[in-house]
Parts: sequence; C-alpha cells; structure tokens
Amino acid sequence: MDLHHQLFYQNLDIVFFIYGFAFVVMGITVLVQPKNMSEFQIANILWLLAAFGITHGLNEFLDMWAIIKGRNPTLDIVRWFILVISYIALFEFGRRLFRLKIPDSSSLRKSLARPLKWWLLPLALAIIFTAGVMSPDFWKGGSIWTRYLLGLPGGILIGLGFHSYYYSEETILRPLNVKKYFFTASASFFIYGILGGLIVPKGNFFPASVINNDSFLTTFSIPVQAFRAVCASIAAWALAGMLTIFNWEIRSKLQEAQDILKQQLKESEERYLEIVESSTDIIHSIDIDYLIKLSNTYGCQLLGYTPEELTDTHIKEICTPRTWEELEKSLDKISREGSVFIDEGQLIKKNGEKLKVAIHAMAIYDNYRNFGGMRLTFRDITQRKTAEEALKESEERYRLLFEESRDAIFLNTREGRFIDINQTGLDLFGYSKEEIMKLNPNQLYIHPDDRKKFQNEIEEKEFVRDYPVKLRKKSGKLMDCLVTSTLRRTNDGKVFGYQGIIRDITERKKMEEELQNIEKLESVGIMAGGIAHDFNNILTTIAGSISLAKVSVDSGSRLSEILIDAEKACFQAKNLTNQLLTFSKGGAPIKKVTRIEELIINSANFASRGSHVNCFFSIPDDLWPVEVDEGQIAQVIYNLVINAVQAMPEGGSINITAENMMVSVENVLSLEHGDYIKISVRDEGVGIPEDHVKKIFDPYFTTKSEGSGLGLATTFSIIKNHNGFIDVNSEVGKGTTFTIYLHASKEAYPVNVHERFKAHKGEGRVLLMDDEHSVRTTVRKMLNHLGYDVEVASNGDEAIASYEKALKSGRPFNAVIMDLTIRGGMGGQETILNLLKIDPDVKAIVSSGYFNDPIMSDYKKYGFCGVIPKPYEIEDLSALLRRIIYYSV
Repeated sequence: MDLHHQLFYQNLDIVFFIYGFAFVVMGITVLVQPKNMSEFQIANILWLLAAFGITHGLNEFLDMWAIIKGRNPTLDIVRWFILVISYIALFEFGRRLFRLKIPDSSSLRKSLARPLKWWLLPLALAIIFTAGVMSPDFWKGGSIWTRYLLGLPGGILIGLGFHSYYYSEETILRPLNVKKYFFTASASFFIYGILGGLIVPKGNFFPASVINNDSFLTTFSIPVQAFRAVCASIAAWALAGMLTIFNWEIRSKLQEAQDILKQQLKESEERYLEIVESSTDIIHSIDIDYLIKLSNTYGCQLLGYTPEELTDTHIKEICTPRTWEELEKSLDKISREGSVFIDEGQLIKKNGEKLKVAIHAMAIYDNYRNFGGMRLTFRDITQRKTAEEALKESEERYRLLFEESRDAIFLNTREGRFIDINQTGLDLFGYSKEEIMKLNPNQLYIHPDDRKKFQNEIEEKEFVRDYPVKLRKKSGKLMDCLVTSTLRRTNDGKVFGYQGIIRDITERKKMEEELQNIEKLESVGIMAGGIAHDFNNILTTIAGSISLAKVSVDSGSRLSEILIDAEKACFQAKNLTNQLLTFSKGGAPIKKVTRIEELIINSANFASRGSHVNCFFSIPDDLWPVEVDEGQIAQVIYNLVINAVQAMPEGGSINITAENMMVSVENVLSLEHGDYIKISVRDEGVGIPEDHVKKIFDPYFTTKSEGSGLGLATTFSIIKNHNGFIDVNSEVGKGTTFTIYLHASKEAYPVNVHERFKAHKGEGRVLLMDDEHSVRTTVRKMLNHLGYDVEVASNGDEAIASYEKALKSGRPFNAVIMDLTIRGGMGGQETILNLLKIDPDVKAIVSSGYFNDPIMSDYKKYGFCGVIPKPYEIEDLSALLRRIIYYSV
C-alpha cells in the first residue's frame, strides 16, 4: 500500500466524521428553517430531506465508531437499520420532489414523474428484504441492495428534481440569485447518488463483485467515502443557500403586511379626518401639555381662526377662565375614566364674542395605555339657550292663560322634550312636572311613527289644527286626542320648538261610536223586522195548512200526532220571529190573559239546548194567570237563561221557580200592592262584580268580547212595558239570581170563549185582504172549512171596492180580515178609515207579521174590533170570528 493509501486509511475516521457532520448540519439547517407558512411547494417535503441528513449523518458516525472500536453484530444491525431509514427518506424526497405539481413544469419532467408512484418504495423494501434473506450475510446483502434500490435512484431523482424545480419556478427564483445553489445541490446529490448507491461493499454477486469500494480505491487511490464527504459538504452549503428563498419569502410577506397596515392606517386616519371635518361641532385634539394639535375646519371657522393659528395654542387661550377651571378640575377624572361631560361652558371667538357650548372631553392613550392627551368636542348650544331665554321672557305674559286653560297647553323642543306644560296637561297624562320634563316623548305615543308624521306635517305646514293622534297616560290608559300646534321661533326667526294644545276627545269619540252603533242596530232592526214579517207570512201558510190537515184526520191517530208536532214547531219558529221583531222596534206588548208555565219551560229549554247546562223547574199547578205578551215574555226568559249558560262554560244547573205572591202596600221593592207572579232564574256561575251590578241593564254594557250588550237592556224594557219589576242579586264565585215580578190577572183564563182545542163552525161572509197570494189561499181554505163565504183582495183599493159592492147588493160582509202592511198599496190602517166612512158598523180584524206594531197592541183605538198576529191556527181564527160576529166583543 502506497503512502497515499496509507494516509486515507489511517484517517478514515476523520473522513467519516466530516461526512456525517456535513449531513447532520444539512438536516438541522433544513429542519429549523421557518417554512410552515411558505407558498413554495418544496417546503412541504423538505422534512424528508432533513430526516435523511440527520439519520444518514448518524449512520456515518456509527461507521466512524466501528473503525475506532471495531465491528460487532449488534452495531451492524443498528447501522443497517439507520441506513435503510435514511435512504427511505432520501428516495421518498426525490420521488415527491419530482412529482410536485408545478404549472410551468416541462413536458419531459411530467413524463418522467408519471411512473413514480407511491408503491415503488414498498416494492423496493420488499426486494431488499428478499435479497438480504437470500444472501449468506443478511446485513451485508441488505445494505448493498438498499444502496442499489434506494440510495442510487434517490440521489439521482433529487439531483434532477432540484434542476427542474428551479426552471419551473424560475420567474420567482431568478431575482433571488439562487440558481447556483440549486444547480450545485442538483449536481452534488446526483454525484452522491452514484457514489453512495452504486459504489457498495464488495459482494459475491454482480455488479457488487465488480463495482465496489475496493475496486474504486484501486482505481482512484482514494476511498469513496472521501468523495461522499465532499459531496455532502457541498450539498450542505448549497442547501443553506437554497433555503434563503424562505427568508426572502418571510421578508416579502412582512413587507406586504406592513404595506397593508400602513394603507389601513392611512385609510383610518382619512376616515377619522373626514368624520372630524364633516362634524358640525368644534373638535380639538390636545397633547399632554394642553396644546392644540388638530382642529377641524368648521370649528376654526366658527371661532374665527385658521387651523394654523390654533395649532400649538394652549386650550385655555380660547376658553373663558371659568370654563378652563371646570376643565382643569376634570383632568384627573378624564385620565382615570376616559371621558367627562360638562353641561355648559363658554369659548372665546377671535373677535372676542363668547360662544355657549356643551363640552365632551375624551382621553387619548398611546399603545402602552399611557395618557397622551385629550380630544375635546364643543357643541354650540347658543340656539338652545336663546330659546330658553325667549321662553323665560314670555312666561309671565302667558302664565295666567296657560295655567287656567281647560285644555292641555304645551311647549316643547323640536326633539319632543317638554319645556313647559300646564297643570291640565299634567292631569291629562298623570305625570308630575318633574317626571314629564325627563320623559322620552316617544313614551306618550302608541305607534312609533306617529310623532315623526306629526313633526313632518307641522314642519311642512308650520301649523296643524285638530291633528288626530292616540296618546298614552302614565297609567297605560289610551286616549284619543286632537293636537293643535304651531312652530315656535326665536327673535331672529329660527325654529326652536312647538307650542300648542292637546284636547282629550276619548269620551266624545266613544259617544260617536255608540251613536254609530245605534244607527247600525237600527238598520239591522229594520232588516230583522222585514225578515220576521215575511217569515210570519210563510208560517201563516204552513200553520194554516197544518190546521186544515189536522181537522181533516181522526183525533188521536198517528197522522194527527205528527201534524200536532209540526204545528208546535211552527209556533216555536213564531217565537223566534217575535224576538226579531222585538229586537227591531221594541214596541208595546200585545197582551192577553194566559198561563205561562209552558212558556217558561219551553223558552228555558230552547235557550239551554246544546250546552252543558241542565234546567230544573219548580212551578205550582195553581199558578195564577197573567196578562202578557207571550212572545216578549218568552224573550225575557230566553235572555236570562242565555246569560246563565254563558256564566257556566263548564256546565252546571239553572233553577227556575215561579210562585204566586201577594205584595203589601209597604214592601222593599216599591211595587204596587196586589197579586203578582214571581219568577226566579238562579245559576251557579261566576257571578257579577258589585261595581257592574248597577250597569248590567244599561244599553251596550257588556263584559264579554262578543255581543252587543242589548240582551238585559231589552229584558228590562219588556218588563217595564208590562208594568213589572226585575231585580238581580249576585255573589262573585257563587252565582246570580234574576227575579221578575209580573201582575197577576184578575180575569180567569177565558176557556169558554177561546176554546183552542175545537174549531167551531160558523156562517156568514168574510172579506180577506192580504198581499201574499199563499196567505190568501190558505186562510181562504181555513175560512171555507169553518163554513164562511169568503172573498179576497190583494190591497186596500180592492177591499174597499168589494165591501161597497157587497153593501149595495144587500149581502154585506159579516167581518173583514186585513193585513196591516201591503207592499206597494193601501194597507190596513188606511183601509179601515175608508171602510168606517162607508160603514161605521164594519167589523174589521187587523192581522200582521209585525206583531209589535202599535196598532196591534191598541187596535180598538184605530177602529178595529179584533187582532190576530201571524201565524195563527184555525182554532184561533174560529174563536176570534165567533167573538166578533156572534158575541160582538
């Protein structure tokens, strides 16, 4: 061995040290370089290169240890294992570097990168393991094949990858002057891949048997490790230069961020200046020495200075001594709390005039929260103060009129704050003077837009009269008000507020609404009366036909029972129409002596039908007869039971009693002494509060969400028209009892005359006048059945002509039955006057569906001998004609 060989072999440990040190430095350099926020794609895979450098450097240190201390099996295993790991990192870095998706990559690079799939690494490891197993020396064979399959392609791929990557990113990288580093790294890794992957320990298979460390040493007289160390050192140097691209990127991003911050700061300052310049307040920024550093244009103009004149001027120079004293006292509070408000102060203009201002001082802090000065905002309140002074001057002049007015008189600012309001206004809203002065004006308005609409109108017209608006009292109660108001101006003509009158029209409006309700009810009443009249005509035809059919069949037969039921249904319908008529006009009752037991029971059961309430009756058999209008008394019972049902929505019992009662001269009810029928309707409902009991009979009074409040008022009216009395006793939570007192009739029930259960035959001639053809036809049949000779007329003119003709012929009519109302013609009232002129002894009967017409209740006054409301039965008609014709009563 020559001297040259001997020199390297004696210092091979140093070669391995340099070799390993270079790779470790390279790995650590790559590892610590900040690149996690980098946009360079290579940054995402450099960790593999760092892993290779550190692990392969460690492997070389172990080789150095083996030279120094000697080889042993355990060390060989560790060395081989670390070698495999390092070359896996090398190979994977090269594969991924070559496959980076760079838009500007060459077509050649893309073609070469396409086969480099992920499965190449597992395939290579499988081959290495298999080759190691098949080799006599596993660790040596595995080491050789690791270099062949991972080290050689890994180094070449990295070398080619760095070269192509540069050209792919050349537009960005060229200005950075890193080309030499990329190309140097490319060349050093390419050569290292050949030296480290192809020059392997000598083996017993090709090519390791020919191309190996020994043959290399023989050929070049220098160990291959020396060349590898040189490549590692050069690669480490080149990579250090390459990594400067990340430093450049960081600097670029920092610079970009600084530029953005500068731009944002500039824009913020511009916005601030824009706000300051557009403000109609005086704004000054002062430093810790109270020197003015910034003033807005409006403030300077208002004070009469230029911005240059105010700059570096002490703030006290433009303040009155008292204002500066107040401001100086507030300095500690400003620096501690950040801001302070001074209600009133004065600034001195350049010409010496004083300006009344409100002051808002706000502290300015530096980045370390150190006090750095103040921003002072002065708002001109001269106009407000002038308005207040103007008001004060005129206050005495108008105070007497102001305080004694029956209407609310007010004066407020344009913003709606009350400057003054009289006692009537305070009473109207329910606030004290102190409360209303602090009140937000929007609290008085129901709708948020009402004040704005009012303000727009008065600002446009300068005066409003009787402006309608809903306002709210302190108690929450709503009021309908009319506002008459005008603009209030200062001496120089500037508007500072509004003055005017507020008039509460709640009660007036309520009366108007009640009047409208009355008019509506009158209209409904007219319609109800018309419907009832027409319906009664129809019922007359139906009831009459049933009566005829009933007398034509055997009494007690099944058909007779059916006809009786149908007849009852007709007269129940009659009760409904009677209620409509009572609702439409009220009117005097058509009284007749009757027994009301059945009326009470039928009306109560009808009213409670379909509810959860049961009616219980206690009525003696010897109840005295009464002289009443059956339809109206039925409505009274109906209304009282309906109220009781509504008072017990969950169900319950209604107890209805009737009894004979003799009332003495002295009684607590102030009734006339005599005989009465006492009817009581008692429920178990919620009861009526004591303060409502006195109002329940008032028209339109109701505590229900639905209904007109007329039921009990109508009941009271009907009982009064019968000269009776109604009383109420109630206890909240326990129930209510209504008690009715009706005069008992002194007359016995006239069954001998009005025998309803038999239609008596008669004879004679009867003239029938009705505008409804169906009524004429049916009643004519009824009269014919009773044995009368009948002629019919559709109006008064025909009736008068027929009566005159019969009288002249010597065959006069024994009775005339006339409809009170004739559409488009002469009705019964006018016809009877004409007939009386022709024949003073005429026996006329008035008939109408309008049972509540005054003529029906006092028919004799108008010249009639009898009355029969529609609908009626043949028995009623028979009895009435017998009385008129035969008894002449």
